[in-house]
Amino acid sequence: MTVVVTNRILLAATNSDVIENLKDTLAELSHALFCETKLLALQNSVRINRPDLAVYCADLAKERLSEIARSITEERCAQLIVFDDSQDIDYSLVKPGIDVIRLPQEQALLSARTQHLLSQKAFQDLAENSLVGHVDPLSGLYNRRMLYEVGEKELNRCQRYERPFSLVTLRLNELKDVNMRFGYRAGDALIHHISTSILGRIRQSDLLARLGDSEFVILLPECHIEHCEQKVRELSQLLKQIHPEFEGQKIPFTVLAGVAEMDTGDVVLEQIIQRSNLELEMIA
Repeated sequence: MTVVVTNRILLAATNSDVIENLKDTLAELSHALFCETKLLALQNSVRINRPDLAVYCADLAKERLSEIARSITEERCAQLIVFDDSQDIDYSLVKPGIDVIRLPQEQALLSARTQHLLSQKAFQDLAENSLVGHVDPLSGLYNRRMLYEVGEKELNRCQRYERPFSLVTLRLNELKDVNMRFGYRAGDALIHHISTSILGRIRQSDLLARLGDSEFVILLPECHIEHCEQKVRELSQLLKQIHPEFEGQKIPFTVLAGVAEMDTGDVVLEQIIQRSNLELEMIA
């Protein structure tokens, strides 16, 4: 598959020193770099210049951070929010799933995160322009084909640059029983409900795909297995709190999860998926 990445990046911060600190790195990764210091200018630039990625400082939006993040998402623009530990920003205002970098501790990750977000945006655009063959129509998630295309690319990138790469395998345990007891429409509703719930709790740079009838995979580039295990704990809490229904009846379900991290000997994504399947444990 050929992917054309335009790499248009918008960098916005109230502090010009922050812009100077970050723009050289971003300029090397972009074909066009726009810099703004005002909130209104940030919003207008997203609408007018149509960047692939907006990198902006949290203190630019302040108490409107959640609103601004949502509006940027609606413009179909990837985003990376920069936090400074000295800033009094309520992190809970940021919707789960949006990437963040804390300065100065994580500035070394800026290049890798930016490259991945741009690549992810390109694949998303490709999938939206050519849905047939890349998106599972039932769950609305990427399908097996897209999982392996993106996964192999990320595996090669992370090996080349010696970056971490992990994944989570999820298995919906009672789908066959649900289909037999309540009918296939109930099983379809359960898959859609679970998919939507999980999708809202992963980073923008992660990828959730449907591998098979009852199997899902979350790719987590730039993550060691410890972060992967933390993500599973978060998903466990989430899944234990949801109660899917179909035509007034609660649909029972359980979910198994397994994690695995890229090893130096891995040459294909399937090797990591197989290791994650060996670690499957019930989480909900």
